[in-house]
Parts: sequence; structure tokens; C-alpha cells
Amino acid sequence: MFAGLFTGCLSLDNATRLWDVMVFEGDAVLVRAGVAYLTAMEGKLFGATTSKEICDTVRVGLGNMGEEEWMKNVREAGKS
Repeated sequence: MFAGLFTGCLSLDNATRLWDVMVFEGDAVLVRAGVAYLTAMEGKLFGATTSKEICDTVRVGLGNMGEEEWMKNVREAGKS
């Protein structure tokens, strides 16, 4: 996720929005994005029974999550 700046697992709109925020807020937003990404898929990951299922789930991405919802999740990640 970090090596490709989330391009392999986010839609183009969500990835570019994340990059824009990273330019203004710094690279710490990438850690929050990673937490938000994994939190969004938490239910699917807990349901996985093999490491292959986990890898496939992470690679699939967030599906049709919109930009605003994605950035809301990123901003809330790590605040609790």
C-alpha cells in the first residue's frame, strides 16, 4: 500500500485526493490512510480463513467508497 502510495488498492479519485492531502499535511497522513483502509475492511478481514484470502481482500480495495467518505475515514483514523 505504501510503496505505490495506495494506487494499487484505491480508485483513481480516492488516491489523488489522498495525494493532495499528503502534499498539504505531510506524509503522516499515509499512516492514517493505512489505518483507515484496514479499518474499512475489518469485517472482511476477520472473516478470512487463509492468508491468501487476506491478501486478496486487501488487493481488491474499498470498492465504490466515495472521496468524501474516504477522506472522512482517513481524518478520523487514530483519533480514538
